[in-house]
Amino acid sequence: MPNAAKKREFGVALDLASEQSTLSWQLRAATSLAQLRRDQRHVEDARNLLRPIYDQFREGFVTRDLVEAGICSTCWREPMKKCHTTICKL
Repeated sequence: MPNAAKKREFGVALDLASEQSTLSWQLRAATSLAQLRRDQRHVEDARNLLRPIYDQFREGFVTRDLVEAGICSTCWREPMKKCHTTICKL
């Protein structure tokens, strides 16, 4: 699937999750979209998309989704910083 189509589909998923107020699904969609943006070298956009959703959580930080989002948003603080995890692949 071309990147433009992926971006559109992840955006639709994020919008739908937001409309339904399902924070965990928002996080999953935002993480996928942010990883796509990061792969396109839009690291700041990726971080700005993911961090506000991640910051809404108050518990569950040991779940895979939150661990992944937390690692990625931390690794992406510095645009050209190399991350030492396969999750973020920067």
